[in-house]
Amino acid sequence: MTVRDLNAYQVIKDKKVNELNSDAMILEHKKTGARIFLLSNDDENKVFCIGFRTPPSDSTGVPHILEHSVLCGSAKFPVKDPFVELVKGSLNTFLNAMTYPDKTVYPVASSVKDYIRSPKANGYRSYHMIVEVPVFFSNSKKNIRVEVQIRTIAMDFWASLDHQLKYKKKLDELDASEIGEQLRECAETIARTDWQMLDIRRKIEEKGFIVQK
Repeated sequence: MTVRDLNAYQVIKDKKVNELNSDAMILEHKKTGARIFLLSNDDENKVFCIGFRTPPSDSTGVPHILEHSVLCGSAKFPVKDPFVELVKGSLNTFLNAMTYPDKTVYPVASSVKDYIRSPKANGYRSYHMIVEVPVFFSNSKKNIRVEVQIRTIAMDFWASLDHQLKYKKKLDELDASEIGEQLRECAETIARTDWQMLDIRRKIEEKGFIVQK
């Protein structure tokens, strides 16, 4: 699935930004008219930012006050200090809220490796995230960074075979090359099958049936 497959949005403009080595795209949400700006490149940092026009009508600083008030929650969204919780429980590379003379923005960034959207050359597909997990000791607590890898059962089996091929070093170069090519073809087959199974599941659920996990 690509951005152009999102039925709720229409593409307003897309172009290559050579100065940033990036592909840029502007989308518009069909129902609300909200605009989304996408910038795609090979940076491992994945950044999300929501911004609002907040031109002030006087010098009382209301936009800045509202910036902080948003982070105190509301009756509909009863959360308190979400930034503090994100700092404690996530591996963000940037997290802030800022009020400018004419706008207010809430940017957040995190480092992930999306091998589903951009598979490795050998065909490997997975989604890797770095998160912080609290580890409790007898007299202290430490947040330990760990990597979480999300992949399908078939791709997990594929990865174990690929790992043996790369690190066991018991095959000669010719055999390793031949098996590597076979594994790459298998990875492509697995990916197609996974997408087909997902499509079938969606069709079943659209009919009102619940697919057992």
